[in-house]
Amino acid sequence: MSRASSLKQGGPPPLWQHQAEALRKSCLGPHALFMDRGTGKTRVVVETVKYLYKTGALGRALIICPRRCYQVWANEFKHWADYPSHVLHSKGRRYLAAWKPIVEQHGIETYPTVVIINYEAVLTEAVWSMLKQLEWDLVAFDESTRIKSARAKRTKRLLGFVEHIPYRYILSGLPVTNSPLDLYTQMRVVRHDIWGLQSEWGFKHRYAIMGGYLGKQIAGWRNLDEMSTAIQPYSFRVRKEECLDLPPVVIEEIMIEMGEEQATWYADMKRRFLVEFTKAEGKLSAVNVGAQRVRLHQIAGGFLPGATGEIVACDPNPKMEAAVESIEQLVLAARQVVVWCAFRAEIKELAERLLKKEIPVSVLWGGMSDSDGDRAVMRFQSGESQVFIGQPKSGGLGISLSNSSYVLYYSNTDSVEDRVQSFDRSYRPGQKGPSVTRIDLISQKTVDVSILHMLEKHMRIGDVIVDRRSAEDFVNGRY
Repeated sequence: MSRASSLKQGGPPPLWQHQAEALRKSCLGPHALFMDRGTGKTRVVVETVKYLYKTGALGRALIICPRRCYQVWANEFKHWADYPSHVLHSKGRRYLAAWKPIVEQHGIETYPTVVIINYEAVLTEAVWSMLKQLEWDLVAFDESTRIKSARAKRTKRLLGFVEHIPYRYILSGLPVTNSPLDLYTQMRVVRHDIWGLQSEWGFKHRYAIMGGYLGKQIAGWRNLDEMSTAIQPYSFRVRKEECLDLPPVVIEEIMIEMGEEQATWYADMKRRFLVEFTKAEGKLSAVNVGAQRVRLHQIAGGFLPGATGEIVACDPNPKMEAAVESIEQLVLAARQVVVWCAFRAEIKELAERLLKKEIPVSVLWGGMSDSDGDRAVMRFQSGESQVFIGQPKSGGLGISLSNSSYVLYYSNTDSVEDRVQSFDRSYRPGQKGPSVTRIDLISQKTVDVSILHMLEKHMRIGDVIVDRRSAEDFVNGRY
């Protein structure tokens, strides 16, 4: 990692060379910072705010980020800029009453006004009304794939809102999670007319090859060189391997045979899924089809539908037993372990089994308060707990788990972003291990196999399951 030497001694540590390059570009105007996690894109924005404030071009800045990243941004401004930022929660008028007088101080004498909100706040009418009334000089969208859906109310609001803000930035290490269509609205934040097209339909017509059912599915892409040329002047791309000294990744896959009861349940649910899929004419969005696909995933993890609709662990549960055995061996070798589970029931069962063996555990899942989540991370990073168990969608952003060089996936979601983000909680600056080991527990001949292959190819389930035959291959682990 090379450091730029342009900053004076006695101040903050110098920028890395790639950060200095990104800063030069961002200070010139709107830009897409497509920088891998851990490469320091947050600091680039902080330094941009500092520079623009000193030159008189900025008085008020707005940071929009996922909820778990609130405190990360607040800490970064305090650390690198040594002035406060204001976190505006999306919980109604009582918060607005407290924050509005502060926000309206447009660039007070010693530092600019920096406000941090989450994406959900945009849909809170009281917050949205206040944001529209104020004049903003800079807006930054952290994890900008949150606005990739052109039809979402949140995206429509924000595209209109930012059009007249002079300095606009999008930040993402993985801007394309499903297809090039993900770039359509993200890049319109940077430059509204970047595509020279009037609508998402026009973008698809220009760049997508349509096919599949009734010719309404995207079968491929064309003119990608033209797309790349369009965004190149307004984007900066850097990957971890280009600028960070990180250890190699070791990949392990543990194949597990289902128990007899588990296999029987899986076969029955597989049959139901295929029947409903056929009835729905191949529409994965159909309620019954979606519900049974989730059930297949849960059964592959060793959890069965109970008599009253609850989810119960099957006994025996070979996958859970393999997880406990693998974790116990690592803990005995004085290793800390991060475990990711797609479902809350898996987290609870695994945590209970480890606690019975007197192995300290921290857990994080959706619905926990920020303070409880922060304490779970702190306990793990301090070494108080040896195992961290979380859900990728709630714990895969805004936290560092660099104490562990072992990352075990009990189960995966079907999101490429969840997979990459969760692994990067450990595979990041601060990682001291000689290598980082990623372990996948996989139930043989199930959706576990297909989901993992799909994620490796950066594909969506809708791209994989297109007819009855492909559906059969998917549920039988043949994809």
